[in-house]
Amino acid sequence: MSDLSPIDHIKNEGLRKLLVYWLDLRNGASVPKRSQLDPIAIPWALAEIWLMQLDHDVGRFRFRLAGESVQTIFEQNLSGKTHQDLLDEEVAGIVEGKLTRVCSEPAICHEVGPIYTNTNRPGDGERLIMPLATDDGRNEFILGCTFYDWFGYVEPAGGPSVGYTTTFYPIS
Repeated sequence: MSDLSPIDHIKNEGLRKLLVYWLDLRNGASVPKRSQLDPIAIPWALAEIWLMQLDHDVGRFRFRLAGESVQTIFEQNLSGKTHQDLLDEEVAGIVEGKLTRVCSEPAICHEVGPIYTNTNRPGDGERLIMPLATDDGRNEFILGCTFYDWFGYVEPAGGPSVGYTTTFYPIS
């Protein structure tokens, strides 16, 4: 993936800008390195970003940082936590599967629809999940960003999975 054409349907301008930033960081590599991220370059996304790293001891991803908006949704500091600490086992397993796929293929995950439905602030939104590499080239980090609106959210008839789409785009 060298341009936006495969995922030009991303609606949120902040996500589009973050994807362009991520693509530019690659500089010939398939996945950019975590050490290349510069928060000063992405001020519009900082409150919505979350960074996770694979913890080999437990085989799960742990939050390394989460923006203010993300921490507000979960009503706690997320640093060091896994999805198993925050969500029921079934949902946490689904999320971990997505993160693992993003790093192992590698791929970009784009999600649209009801988001954060297992929290006190569910809403409609859009999310990107992108891999980041260690300095020695192992894809062990996740850069995620979620923009959503929880005001006036009404759960779709049939439950929160109705109208929710997850699409993976392999990185070449």
